Amino acid sequence: MTDSDLDSFLSGRSLYGDDFTDEQIAVWYSDEIDAYADLGARDRGAGRYMYHGLNIEHGFRHLPTGMIGSVLGLGSAYVDEFTPILDRLTNITVIEPAASLRVDALGSLPVRYVEPVPSGTMSFDDGTFDMAVALGTLHHIANVSHVVGEIARVVKVGGYVLIREPIISMGDWRTERRGLTRHERGIPLAMLRSLYSTNGLRIIKETPCMFALSSLYIKYSNRNVYNSRAAVNLDAILCRLFLPNYSYHAIRSVRKLRPTSVFHVLQRQPGEDLK
Repeated sequence: MTDSDLDSFLSGRSLYGDDFTDEQIAVWYSDEIDAYADLGARDRGAGRYMYHGLNIEHGFRHLPTGMIGSVLGLGSAYVDEFTPILDRLTNITVIEPAASLRVDALGSLPVRYVEPVPSGTMSFDDGTFDMAVALGTLHHIANVSHVVGEIARVVKVGGYVLIREPIISMGDWRTERRGLTRHERGIPLAMLRSLYSTNGLRIIKETPCMFALSSLYIKYSNRNVYNSRAAVNLDAILCRLFLPNYSYHAIRSVRKLRPTSVFHVLQRQPGEDLK
């Protein structure tokens, strides 16, 4: 990696890993298969799902009422994220690499797991699903651009996509970082917007979220704020206020007061240029 490459990555002009060769992607994939599980996710009983309030407020409540139908989850593991909309689903398919993070069903609805491949290409026909959900998953993947294109391809025209991702660098990914997997890094906000436009995904709702101080509060108070509607709304207000302070890789402490993630509600648009 040259100094010029590093400057481009840290500035958010390009995304590290997005232009990797097949061989580099395969190594990355191998490193990440069980990395999240190894951080403690296997212990499902250690705590309840932390993000229901966040997902409902910034995602699910912006969907049309009534049945949703078939849903694809990327990296959805135990599928707890679908609990608030379980009665609106007809089937759940999950692309999940870690075999230790799988369940047979959510409530009475069976869950079908599909093994991913390193390239990120999905084995589904065009327009297979009514909705796709990727909540904190894409930043673990090398070739994000290709995977977003695949998400758009397998969702029906008029269908919805929910994506929540960190939009900051998450530190220097060339060194070991406590509590993070080896390769995960956030995705620049401008890049996400560009990828959606390129792949025929229209932004219905964009909400900056997970203010920098919220995570510190959770860490030191041992209280989960993202299952509280009031706390989620306060977090969103702070994120909007400090959005002008946003930068992908902040060095100065004052620049770290910013939203660290974004929640997008997207709708698949018709068009011949979709990948």
